[in-house]
Amino acid sequence: MTEALPAGRSQITGQAWIYVLLTVLVPFLYAVNFVNSLITRKIRWRSMAYELISPEQTRIVPL
Repeated sequence: MTEALPAGRSQITGQAWIYVLLTVLVPFLYAVNFVNSLITRKIRWRSMAYELISPEQTRIVPL
């Protein structure tokens, strides 16, 4: 990107640290999510809680 946008070179290199951080953080978050899916059968989505009873049944759980 610095070759395509030479005027923004300092800004691009100043924000490059986030890509190093994300490279380390994303696999950790994936592992935490995977372990959590093995432990619990509850999902929180859009301020609602759901409990997965079976592949065909879902229960809405009050918060």
